[in-house]
Amino acid sequence: MRYGCPSHRLEIVIRQVSKTVRIEADFVYIPNIMLMSFMDSSTHTTETYFVRELQGFDMGRLEEIYRLEKLLLHGEVTVESALEYIDTVMNKPEFYPKWAMLLSYAAGGFASAVLFFGGSWKDGGLAAGLSFILSIYEIFATYVVGLGPLFEITIAIFIGFTAKGKPENDAATHGGFCFVPSSFGSVIMLLPGWTMTSAIIEVASRSWISGIIRMVYAILYAFLLGYGLSLGEEIYVTVDHSVSIKNPDVCPGAPSQWFNFLLVPLFSITYCVYLRAMPRRYLLMSTVACAGYATSFALSNWVKTSQQVVQLVPAFVVGFLGNGWTKWRKEWSFDALLLGSFFLLPGSIGLRSGLAVFSEPDTGQGLSLAMSMIQAAMGITVGLFLSTLCFYPRGTQHSPLMSF
Repeated sequence: MRYGCPSHRLEIVIRQVSKTVRIEADFVYIPNIMLMSFMDSSTHTTETYFVRELQGFDMGRLEEIYRLEKLLLHGEVTVESALEYIDTVMNKPEFYPKWAMLLSYAAGGFASAVLFFGGSWKDGGLAAGLSFILSIYEIFATYVVGLGPLFEITIAIFIGFTAKGKPENDAATHGGFCFVPSSFGSVIMLLPGWTMTSAIIEVASRSWISGIIRMVYAILYAFLLGYGLSLGEEIYVTVDHSVSIKNPDVCPGAPSQWFNFLLVPLFSITYCVYLRAMPRRYLLMSTVACAGYATSFALSNWVKTSQQVVQLVPAFVVGFLGNGWTKWRKEWSFDALLLGSFFLLPGSIGLRSGLAVFSEPDTGQGLSLAMSMIQAAMGITVGLFLSTLCFYPRGTQHSPLMSF
C-alpha cells in the first residue's frame, strides 16, 4: 500500500501469501485501509485488524518487496527471514534527496506546459517556477497539520492568481503568458488521472467498493483543483479590470512539435524520479512510455480515427511492451507500465472540466468533460487488460505485480 502496488491486486497478493504460510485469513481493501480477519478453526474465533496506510509511490522499494514475495511463494525463504528483510527495506534511507524531488516538480511543470497544453517556452518557464513553489509548499504542509485539508485549494488559488497576474497576460494580442498551460502545467503532479484510471481498473476487477470510492474522489478532486484555479483567476480579474477573463484557445509562440523528441524524455525522467525508481530502470521505463506517447501522437495527428481508438491503442502498446519484457526477460515491469500510463492519463481533461464548471457554468462543458475523463480512463483500462490477456490468457496468479 505504501509503495504503490496496484490496488486492485492487493487482496490477491495477500491471500496468496497467507495461503503459502498456511494462515486462515480473509482480506477486504478499501482506499487507504486494509481489513484483515484472522480465523482460528480450532476455537472458532476471529481477530480483525485495520491497517491504515496512504498510497504512495516508491518503485525501488516495491520491486524489492515483489522479489521477496516471489521467493516466499516458492518456499525459498522463511517467514522470519522475510520479516527481517521487510524491516530492512522499510528502514533504509531515501534514495532521492528532497532537492531532487523539487527539481522533478519544476522539470515536470516545464515539460507538461509545452508538451500537453500547447504553451510557449515562456509558459513552460512560469509553470516550472510555480511547480517549484508547489513542491516547497507541499513539504511545508507536512509539518503544519492544519494545512492538510487546505493544501490543494490554497496552492491552486495562488497558482491561478499568479498565472493570470503576469504582465501582458493577453497572450492572444501581446505575446504574453497563457493562463491554461501556465496553470495546468504547474499542478501536473496533483492531477487525479491515475486515481481515476485505478478506479476504473478496480471496478472492472469487481472491486466495487474501492473502485466507486476512488472514482468519486477523483472527480471531486479534479473539481477542487479547477475551483481553486478559477477562484485565483477571478480574484486577479476583480483586482485588475484591464485583464480579460477569457483565455485564448490556442496560445501563440508554441514551439514546433519536433521539440517533443526532447520534451518526452525529459517528462519521462521527471516521473521516474517522482515514482522513486532506480536509475537502472530509467531506460526501460522511458522506452515504454515514449512508445505509448508516440502511438498516441501519431493517432491524434496523422490518423483520422475516433477518440476511443486514440485512448485504447496506446494503452495496449504500453501494456504489450511491458508484459512482453516480463515474459521475455523474466523481470519485473510494473514500473514501466505505470510510467507509460502516466503519459496517457486523462487528468488534464478532469482539471479542464473542473475549471469549466466554475468559470463557465452555463455551457455544460464541465460535466461533459468529466465524462470524457471517465471515458479516457476506460480506454486505458481496456488497453492494459487486452495486452495482459495476450501474454497471460489463464490469468496472472503467479505474477501479481507484473501487470494490471
